[in-house]
Amino acid sequence: MRAGLLFPIGILVCVLASVLAAGCIQIPGFHWIGSSPDPVVGQWVGGEPPQTDFHMIFFENQTYYYSTYYLERGEQVEQGNWTKTEPGQYVADSRTGNTTLWIYDSSDDSLHINGMPLFRYTRYKG
Repeated sequence: MRAGLLFPIGILVCVLASVLAAGCIQIPGFHWIGSSPDPVVGQWVGGEPPQTDFHMIFFENQTYYYSTYYLERGEQVEQGNWTKTEPGQYVADSRTGNTTLWIYDSSDDSLHINGMPLFRYTRYKG
């Protein structure tokens, strides 16, 4: 009887391990457009919670969503399109007409707005 129970449990363990492994295969933040990965695709966070909380999401389809939260002002949201202008530089054009130049630093996998190098956004780890 015990040998009969071990077989279904063994299958269950193998299936569970396969599902868990499949969920861990894709590295967060790295998605592919065509044949080359773009390192900025993914969610980035910055600020000093609870006073400030910033989220920038670069989507694979070259759109973005930017949310800023200030304790005294509440949340502000911006959306638009982004383009890579040269290696490590990305322009975000919002639907309201604002343009922001973002700089990607591969040495520490961070982003910052041009002219504000000490104010870094780090990749959201979940």
